[in-house]
Amino acid sequence: MSPPNILYIHSHDTGRYIQPYGFAVPTPNMQRFAEQGVTFRKAYAVSPKCSPSRAGLLMGLYPHQCGIHGIAHRGWGADDYSRHSVNVLREKAGYFSKLIGIQHVIRHDWADRIGYDESWDRKLGTRADAVTEPALTFLKDPPKQPWFCSIGFAETHRIARKGKRQAFVEPDVSHGDPRYVRPPMHLPDTPETREDFADYIESAKTLDTAIGRILDELDAQGMSDDTLVLLTTDHGLPMPHSKDTLYDEGIGVYMMMRGPGGFEGGCVIDSSVSHLDFFPTLCELLEIGPPPWLEGESLLPLVQGETETIHDYLFAEYTVPFPLRAVFNERYKYIKRFDSLEPLLMGDSGLSQNLWIDHGYRDLPQVHEALYDRVFDPHEQNNLVDHPRSQPILATLRDQLDQWMWRTDDRLRNGEIPKPDPAFDMRIV
Repeated sequence: MSPPNILYIHSHDTGRYIQPYGFAVPTPNMQRFAEQGVTFRKAYAVSPKCSPSRAGLLMGLYPHQCGIHGIAHRGWGADDYSRHSVNVLREKAGYFSKLIGIQHVIRHDWADRIGYDESWDRKLGTRADAVTEPALTFLKDPPKQPWFCSIGFAETHRIARKGKRQAFVEPDVSHGDPRYVRPPMHLPDTPETREDFADYIESAKTLDTAIGRILDELDAQGMSDDTLVLLTTDHGLPMPHSKDTLYDEGIGVYMMMRGPGGFEGGCVIDSSVSHLDFFPTLCELLEIGPPPWLEGESLLPLVQGETETIHDYLFAEYTVPFPLRAVFNERYKYIKRFDSLEPLLMGDSGLSQNLWIDHGYRDLPQVHEALYDRVFDPHEQNNLVDHPRSQPILATLRDQLDQWMWRTDDRLRNGEIPKPDPAFDMRIV
């Protein structure tokens, strides 16, 4: 039996705010996919920032291990792109690799240095309307050998417009109806947040339509049974208390898989998993020796019912511009900050963030350490770091974080914050 094809479809800034995770965000194609495959309810990125998160998934390393501490077009690149999964798949299993749409682990005009056999011209755009057609073209005439195809959408990222407020949709297209929208529970229910989230829903609908067309084409070409499909995003919503934070709203992601290896049947898994687990899963599924640098665990024992959990603790990080590290288990999360306590602006500029700023967010007290009870405080609002009864678990999580930072050679443990490499910086070209 030949190795399965691998289709990696990824969005931008979506968190878990799609229909299969119970939110009032109509994404019927993703819902259909969930009912056919496996949904990981507690999946986490290794970083709440675009490039570090994607590097973690595709290289199987924490960002501080591979060198991508910040955004790829602002001076950050990997120390060694040969560790990217497409190169390992080619060398060990003979895969052909194709890049379509956004990649964001190297500056855009250097995408060919990652190692893909073919790279689509990013100048054509990375929104759904620009990415979908070349994706369909590829699926209609794929290579004869097993293939890995990355299809990256800019949705649901806000659209940057110079000198104007960033929004989820273009000003000349239909906006969402805010009258009957409930914003995320960690945000106040106001006209501003309702309008913001209504526009997010429109962007998610666009994303879902594009994903549906790709999945339909996979079916039409008779490749669904022989293709492992991963649907995921890089991190949380571009809103306060989400993107750019180590709260669950920042690192919690949708992650669904369908295909060979037991990824079928509409199964829902509640055990915590990481983006880091994708690369080891491929290695076990393809029966190739995992590279020695991989940090994650294969998902196959979890999916096939051999175990109920594969992690005792998970870790996450954010380095630029605010150095943070976190460790968490099913019950508690510990977050440590390593710099002076300037206010941490969370998410991208938009209606929701502006609301927080207008109400004095910059004046709120900041802390070096935080401990949250994830059962009684799921939105991570009540810091227990000074509570007497929390001291034993606080000591345990401090120790776990310290051990992890030493084991993975995290330079931040000594207060060293790395500097970007000017060679990778798009702003100087």
